[in-house]
Amino acid sequence: MTTPLTRWRTSLGFGVHSPFAFRFIREVLRERRCAYYAYTDIAADISKAPHSAMPLHRALMLYRVVIDLQPRAAFVDRDYPAADIAAMVLRHAAVPIVSDAADADFYLGTTPPPTQPLYTIIIATGKRRRYSRRRQPTPHLRGQVFVNARGTVIAVNKPGFISKTYKIWF
Repeated sequence: MTTPLTRWRTSLGFGVHSPFAFRFIREVLRERRCAYYAYTDIAADISKAPHSAMPLHRALMLYRVVIDLQPRAAFVDRDYPAADIAAMVLRHAAVPIVSDAADADFYLGTTPPPTQPLYTIIIATGKRRRYSRRRQPTPHLRGQVFVNARGTVIAVNKPGFISKTYKIWF
């Protein structure tokens, strides 16, 4: 069972033994000290949107994840309510968006993809959407899986990675 204290400790890197996962948690997901050049442009674009389904902090996190993972092509699920904001963030990161999920190595949506690409991000649409403690939220995602308490799931499935789920706050 994950308590808030263990989730907080894992969010700071305690108990994370994978070098990739430790760096990803500390330098990408929890990064608060460093600002990228595109932050002001992304903030300006989100403020121009009439009603944004993605908050600014989540858009900036998505930008950091995309910059760190450097996917060749991305697929944004049509059912994702913040698809326009996600497409704008991907444009700032210079990642092309493809129309077929099979051609992409980066998937962004609200439901898991039919086949898991190299990188998968599933962002819950509601502010308080939580998964029950009795079932695992992502039973078929492989690789290093980072799960937020509010339903955001990031799965990095690189060859050679041992499957491990990290329940953290980001």
